[in-house]
Amino acid sequence: MLSGVNTDYEEPDLTGMQCRWDRIAPPEDKEEVISLLVVAQDGHKQSEVFKEVMETLDKLYGPPQKRQPISVAKLQFKSTFSKLSTEMLATIGKVKWLQLLWKWGIGLYGYIYFRTDNGKRYLQSLVEMADTLVIDGKINTVISGTAKQRVALQKVLDKMEADGKLIYGLHISRASVMSCYVRDLKDGHIHFVDGSEGGYTQAAKMLKRKIAG
Repeated sequence: MLSGVNTDYEEPDLTGMQCRWDRIAPPEDKEEVISLLVVAQDGHKQSEVFKEVMETLDKLYGPPQKRQPISVAKLQFKSTFSKLSTEMLATIGKVKWLQLLWKWGIGLYGYIYFRTDNGKRYLQSLVEMADTLVIDGKINTVISGTAKQRVALQKVLDKMEADGKLIYGLHISRASVMSCYVRDLKDGHIHFVDGSEGGYTQAAKMLKRKIAG
């Protein structure tokens, strides 16, 4: 039984978030994207367990920049009418053509801007500032790597789980998705990364099934 740990996982409120990026394929030398949630079975040993998990990630995948699931080369701007109208339908249930034209114009500007020196610097800072690791009573992280690395990771996590150290949930996908809050194009932008096809949500379902026994 877990002690001293809040195991509830709720998707963050992303009201007001904006993003113009399509699903993001892993970097060239990677095969998959992993959304991982880890909680310590004994809350009093949380720091010790989390340290072991993070050291395992460093050993198997390399430092954070090596397991970063997004890269500048794989960013694809979502600027076609088809993609924007699909997004609008999902958000408000209908297509507003004037709003769609405005968004398309913004997209066209972005397409041009990201080919300038300032735009390229923005993209680099976007990758560097992307939020792929949060520790808030549990480890929440999104990483990219190979199937071989993931199998090795699962082997370690399964052993730690069998030893009563932790419980984890994991979801494998072929791309990342990014939710963005952009106040300005210099420093006022925050980017939340998750795996596609449910990512953290699917990992949380796996975690909760294990906790329920």
